[in-house]
Amino acid sequence: MRIRLILIFVLSLLHVLVHAQVRYTILPVKGVNTPKDDILCGMMLERPIVVSNDRQDLVNDYAWDTHFIYQLKVTSRGKTYYDLQTPTRLLPFPGVRSEGTASFNPQDSILYFSSAENYGEGKGASLKIYRTHWNGRIWSRPFLMPFCEGVADYAHPYFDPSLQVLVFSSNRSGGIGGMDIWYTSLNDARWTDPVNLGIQVNTGGNEVFPSIFQENIYFSSNGILPARGYELFYCERSSQWKAPIQLPDPLNSAGDDVMIYFLNENKGFVSSLRSGGKGGDDVYLFEREIVGMPTCRYHAELEVMGLPYPGAGLMVTNDLKEVVLEGTTDTTGQIPLRALRLGQKLRFSLIGVSPLLYSESILYIVDEFGNRIHTLRLNEFGWVELELLPFDYSDINLFPNADRSWLSVSVEGQLIGKQSGDVRPGEPITIVDDQNKPVALAYTKDGGMFNFDNLAPELSYTFRLSESSKAEQVIILEKNQEIVLPVLREEAIYKRLSQEEAIAIVNEANQVVHVSAQDLFVVNRIYFEYNKSNLTEDAIHQLEQLAWLLNRNPALYIEVHSHTDSRGGSADNLKLSQLRAESVMRFLESKEVGRSRMKAVGRGEQALLNGCSDGVQCIENEHAINRRTEIRFKNR
Repeated sequence: MRIRLILIFVLSLLHVLVHAQVRYTILPVKGVNTPKDDILCGMMLERPIVVSNDRQDLVNDYAWDTHFIYQLKVTSRGKTYYDLQTPTRLLPFPGVRSEGTASFNPQDSILYFSSAENYGEGKGASLKIYRTHWNGRIWSRPFLMPFCEGVADYAHPYFDPSLQVLVFSSNRSGGIGGMDIWYTSLNDARWTDPVNLGIQVNTGGNEVFPSIFQENIYFSSNGILPARGYELFYCERSSQWKAPIQLPDPLNSAGDDVMIYFLNENKGFVSSLRSGGKGGDDVYLFEREIVGMPTCRYHAELEVMGLPYPGAGLMVTNDLKEVVLEGTTDTTGQIPLRALRLGQKLRFSLIGVSPLLYSESILYIVDEFGNRIHTLRLNEFGWVELELLPFDYSDINLFPNADRSWLSVSVEGQLIGKQSGDVRPGEPITIVDDQNKPVALAYTKDGGMFNFDNLAPELSYTFRLSESSKAEQVIILEKNQEIVLPVLREEAIYKRLSQEEAIAIVNEANQVVHVSAQDLFVVNRIYFEYNKSNLTEDAIHQLEQLAWLLNRNPALYIEVHSHTDSRGGSADNLKLSQLRAESVMRFLESKEVGRSRMKAVGRGEQALLNGCSDGVQCIENEHAINRRTEIRFKNR
């Protein structure tokens, strides 16, 4: 009976995950909201940074010479980020002119902020971006960022340490109109010339308050959907930032929504002028959860020296160090965990137990059937970390990213003017569709080189250059050959496939794309363990997507090419790769893909992707790249 109940529960869980829906809860943050404008813009050493003013609804007023009323403040949280303390002044510098939003880089303790004060450089009417260093006690004198030129406004800086990129909003010359989103990179301690994100992001209105999370740029705009006022958008980044996508409600509201800041992928702050607030822009905490995710039915049992230990305090914190559960073990050493959410990384800490007993303490996680599913031994500090998943699915990818198709191609090329290498880095290139709408953006690198990743396979692509571009040719680098395209009226058309050689496929998004029999598609994460041919769990998930695609397109035929790394004999590797290809075919057969539609091809070590040939010293991750499976599509 128990096994049957578990099976029913597992099937229900899988149904929830396949049909998962996301829900957001949004609550006003305690302690920082006032009748004035309050905008949370970042963190400094785990302390939230807020910019506030003493006048309502002036977020979008750029007459900085008459309204110098914003001030940077810093606050601390209580047990959770819902509970913030009353903010205090962040910077000690004298002056009454406005301070804008700020971004702190913990790697070098530099704060980037905007201000109209000018700090002894001569008074002006415009905002500029400054940097100041925190040495643990005092702030250094602010220095003007080198790219802030002329009388233009430079505002809302946000620095991403992983990308070494600073994004900001400015109405400097060369923009699209109003305040635009720009970015500059820190290379060898020098800032590159600012680059405008282009027409696919910026409009004739205002694009303001940018931030970066997981390499995607988030911002607010009143020019993309003017009827809705300021709305929040984001641009995905692969090798380039793409066209903006509107954030869902309730992250966007009926009022102006001006900034979003992520604490992690499931929680963050949004600053909005939405109904129910205290007035002006207020700060709200949002949290993302999966609708229908099973509730936690576990409890914990504490034993010390082999006996139940009553009266011990247990505190559970999440990866943001928020307290999500506090309690005391009962007379049997038990404490319920029903308040916890599954699928989160948690830290269990003992309170009120002598450190001398930590090494003798064991914390058991017990399921609803009385099974001890985890045995946790505390470290010398009295805590242990664990991710709670239903029935210990810790090695299964429960939440695959279904939004991005693996059926995609890359396009690499070069812009050339009078001669090769004369196009400067940072020049934008936009791909537009047949309705003349931008679908992807890239920027040139050294020598005018550029690269587009994760493009939907199409018959042709139209490249649009900037009006100031001096490029006369676009060179496409494909399959060891160069295709030269002339630039006419800032456009070049790349015909990737002819109608005769194209294979039409309906992809996961129900869109018709076109591939050729020469295209190779590396299905993500179909990598084999060393000297094995059995499929990993990650591989199985990806092959389920491939099976769905083949069943959706019954006229398709595929070749499955499997590879090995260079270790072992070449004859043995050839045999092993054939076994791996046949493992893929057997799995697809189990998903009702006919064997007559597939061919297994073992390539052994013949097509290494890196220099890890026989005798070359490489680390395991480098060898693993070569243990892959590739798919070729063909028509019957």
